[in-house]
Amino acid sequence: VCTTVQQTQCTSSNQEQCTTANELECQEVADQVCTTKVDVTQEQQCFSVSDVICSTVPSQQCSTVNKKECTTVTEKQCSTAYKQQCTTVNEKVCSGYDAYHQPKCHYAPKQKCENVPFQQCTDVPRQLCKDVPSQSCKSVSKQKCDPTTY
Repeated sequence: VCTTVQQTQCTSSNQEQCTTANELECQEVADQVCTTKVDVTQEQQCFSVSDVICSTVPSQQCSTVNKKECTTVTEKQCSTAYKQQCTTVNEKVCSGYDAYHQPKCHYAPKQKCENVPFQQCTDVPRQLCKDVPSQSCKSVSKQKCDPTTY
C-alpha cells in the first residue's frame, strides 16, 4: 500500500518563497487474499411429466350438391299450310242459237283450282333439365390428441 505525504519546505531570502513538494513514502502492509470455494452437490428431484400423444384419424366429409341433368326430347310442331289443288272439269259453254232456237252448247275442259289446307309438321328438339341431388365426399384427416402422464 502506498500513501502520499506532503511536506512544505521554506528557505530564507529577501522574500519568503514557499514551494510544496510531494514525496512518495511506501511501506509493506500485509493484505488478506480471499478465494470463494463453491461446493456443488447434485440432488435428484422427481416429478410427473405430462405429454400429449397425437395421431391422425382419417374421416370423410360429405355434402349434398344439386347437379343439373338434361335430356333432349323432340316435339312435333305443326302448322296449317295451303296448297293449290286443280282439277279439270267439263263446263258447258253456249254461244248463240241454232235453227230451232235452241242454244248452241258444247262442253269445254276448264281448270278449277282451290286452296286445300294440310298439316305441315316438323320435329323440334327441346332440352328438359332438372336438379338431381348428388353426394359429394372428400377425405379429411383430423388430429386426435390424448394427454399421457409418465
